[in-house]
Formats: sequence, C-alpha cells, structure tokens
Amino acid sequence: MCTVTFFPLANDEFVLTSNRDEMPERVTIPPAEYVYNEVKMTFPKDQLAGGTWIGYSERKRTLMLMNGGFESHERKLTYRLSRGIIALELLAAKSISKFLKKFDFQGIEPFTIILFDYKRGANLYQIVWDEMKIHLIELELKPHIWSSTPLYDEDMRGLREDWLNDFLATHKEIKPADIWKFHETAGNGNAKVNLVMDRGFIHTKSTTQFTIKKKVAKMQYLDRDSTNK
Repeated sequence: MCTVTFFPLANDEFVLTSNRDEMPERVTIPPAEYVYNEVKMTFPKDQLAGGTWIGYSERKRTLMLMNGGFESHERKLTYRLSRGIIALELLAAKSISKFLKKFDFQGIEPFTIILFDYKRGANLYQIVWDEMKIHLIELELKPHIWSSTPLYDEDMRGLREDWLNDFLATHKEIKPADIWKFHETAGNGNAKVNLVMDRGFIHTKSTTQFTIKKKVAKMQYLDRDSTNK
C-alpha cells in the first residue's frame, strides 16, 4: 500500500516517488539487480512473496504498485498469485498492451500500477485491476498523486490532492529533492493521514524515488525501519 507521485520537470526530467505503507513485520530485501524472464531489472524484493512494489528494467520502464483498484474492496482469504509478481512481469514484458490482453488476472487481488515507459518518448499509464476487468489508462504528463484505496478513503485522497496543489503553488522550480521533502513532510499533523504515516499495525516503511533523464533511471531508496532503529 503506497502513496505515489509523478512530476515532469524541466529539461525532460521525470520523477516518480513512492512511500510504501506496510506492516512493520513484513521483511524487505534492499534493492538489487536481478534477471527476470531474461530481462535485467532493479527492485527491492518482498521476502514473503518474492515480488516487488517498485522497480525499473532495461526495457526503459519504471513502475510503482499500490494495493486496491478504483475503490476499496473486501479481501479474500487467499489469492492465486501475488500482485508483486505482476509488477515483475510488466517490467519484463516486450509489449505492455499485449501482456495485459493475454494474462489471466483472475484470482489476483485488486491493484493499481503507475507505469512510466520512456523507451520511445515518454508515456505515463495507470493500470487498474478491479477483479472484473483490467484497465489501461494513458495519463497526461503533469503532476499526479495517488493513494492506495484500502488505506485512504475519498476524503483522505482529496486532502492529499490539496497538499499537492499547495506544494505546486509554492514551488516555481521543482527539483527531485523538493519532491522527496514533500514525501517526508506533507500532512496536517494526523499520523493516520500524513504522507509518512503510522497507524501502529501499519506504517510507512520506505521511500523510493526514480529520477529519469535521457532515458536513464536513477534510484534513491530509504528504508525507514532501519533508520529508526
């Protein structure tokens, strides 16, 4: 479960940043390079399921995964496949659209993936599985913020939109470091809603930022659990 932002900056620079909200006991393996389906990619690995919620690959593709679709859903006891494996499949796929048409998503919990493809030009997509249908939506290259629907209701998501708008209004020339600071500090003093959140049973475990320029992705990763020990 995450909060994700996308920013197009000056000089064809693009920034994707994610705060990962997860149970404290869920173990994460720090980012490393792997080969999956014969494609090189870099991502932090979820030790339990073996997948990831964030990463980039030599396909010139970066993505971030959030739990939940358009609306909150009722969880089933078991699912056929981890959503984190879908993230790996998308990082490796030759064609995004062909993969989405052919893959069987039945038995997978709802998810939202923000995918930025920069192999030819710059294309931003929102991919949503709502347990009925897979939705591929191409988005305008402008600032966006997303919050996972299981954790944040419509009012909370609207509040975060307001914080983003306030940030844009007070920053004329935005740099990646400004966005990182936004992900660290945005909020209203309510730990349940702040971008760095803490509800006891779940909290913000890490922050990851990808800066993409001239078709090269650079990654910054902060394990908040390790820094707080």
